[in-house]
Amino acid sequence: MAALVGRARVWGVAGTVHHPATLEPVTAFLEEVSHDHPAIRWTVAHRQVLALHDCTPVDLRDLPA
Repeated sequence: MAALVGRARVWGVAGTVHHPATLEPVTAFLEEVSHDHPAIRWTVAHRQVLALHDCTPVDLRDLPA
């Protein structure tokens, strides 16, 4: 199974959030932080997170070769 995506919008990042006073990591896990969240300033990004819109599921066997 796959999906045809009508549009993809950059939402934020997944990364390590650090405490602003100590600069220590807040958790040991990657946190998803939107670009408009105050914690984005203290986040070291590991990857970009996208929001997918207008998605249509498709079976790959139905697509032309």
